[in-house]
Amino acid sequence: MRIADSGLNGTQMNAEKNRSSGFRGCTRQHSPIFSGGGLNPQSAIRNPQLAGFTLLEVLVATALVGIAAAALMSGLSGSLRNLSRAEGYEKAVLVARAQMSRLLIEEKLKPGRLEDRWDESYRWEAEVAPWDPGGRAPVNPDVVPEIAVIKLRVFWKGVQGEKQVTLETCKYQGWSPPQPIR
Repeated sequence: MRIADSGLNGTQMNAEKNRSSGFRGCTRQHSPIFSGGGLNPQSAIRNPQLAGFTLLEVLVATALVGIAAAALMSGLSGSLRNLSRAEGYEKAVLVARAQMSRLLIEEKLKPGRLEDRWDESYRWEAEVAPWDPGGRAPVNPDVVPEIAVIKLRVFWKGVQGEKQVTLETCKYQGWSPPQPIR
C-alpha cells in the first residue's frame, strides 16, 4: 500500500506499521532516556526518581535559612533586652509599693522629706505635704495635716542611666483641732 493511496499522512502511516508489526514503541519503563541508564545528560531531569537539587537551588535555600535564622536571633535578643528593662521596672514598683505601705501604716505623718536605701541598687525618697486643693495654705511642719499627700519616688540604675518610678497617694490622718494663735 502506498502512502498516497491510503489517505494517511506519514506519521499516521508509521503508527499503523508499528501496530501491525507488534512494536509498541518506547515506554517510560523501557526507555533509556527516562530510566537514567542512557548517555543522555538530561535523563536525570526527566526522571523524577533520579532528580536532585542543583547547586543554585541549594545555595538559595541556604541563604533563605540563614536570613530566617538571623531574623529569629535578632528578635530573641531584643526580647531579652526588653525583659531586662521590664524586670528592673517591676522590682522598682514592688519596692515602691512596699515602702508606701510602710508609710501608710504610720499613725501620723508630719510634712517633710524622708529618704533611704532599699538595697545597693534601689533608693527611695518620700515627700509628705498637707493636702491643699488651692495650693495657698502655708505649710507648718509642726502640725499634722488632716489629709496628707505622700509622693514616693524609687530610683535605680538601668542600662541607660538612672531610672525612676513615682507613686502618689493621700492619707486621711483624722481631724486635728486648730492650734490657738499666739
